[in-house]
Amino acid sequence: IPDDVAFVFIARTWAHSTGEGPVAFATQPRQVLRLRPAPTRDIPPRPQGGLKLGAGPGLALRDENRLADAHLLAWLEDVAQEAGVPWQAFVPTERSFTWTSAPRVAEGVPTLTMVLPVRYLTTPYERVHAADIRALQQWLRALLAALERAPYS
Repeated sequence: IPDDVAFVFIARTWAHSTGEGPVAFATQPRQVLRLRPAPTRDIPPRPQGGLKLGAGPGLALRDENRLADAHLLAWLEDVAQEAGVPWQAFVPTERSFTWTSAPRVAEGVPTLTMVLPVRYLTTPYERVHAADIRALQQWLRALLAALERAPYS
C-alpha cells in the first residue's frame, strides 16, 4: 500500500462526544472514507429514491450541507465499475450530527461516506442483505488495491 491507511472502528457512532468527530480531529487525515449504516426506503409505501436492500452499498452524495468530494466520488465510481460492484446513490434526509461530525471536525479534508443499507435502522429488527455486505467487501478490497490512484494520496 503506497500510503498510510488507518482503520478506525467506533462502536457508538450515534454518541457525539465519543464518536467519529474526536477521532477525525486526533488522526488528522489527508482524506476520509467513512463507512456507515444508512436507512433503506424500500418498504411500502415506498417514497421516491432511497436505498434498497440487495442493490449494493451506497455512496452519500452529500453530508447535510456539504456535497461529497467530487474527486473521491469519481475515484470510487471508477473502482466500483472496474470491480463490477453495484452501488446506489444516497442522499441523507435526516439533519443530525451523525452525518456531519467527521467532516465538520476535519474541516477542509476531502470526505466521502460509503453506506451499507439497513432496513429498520436503530431498532431491534435491523436487517441487512448478504449481497450488499459481499459487494461492500469486494469494493473495499478493490479500493485498497487502487490506492495509488486515489486523488489525494
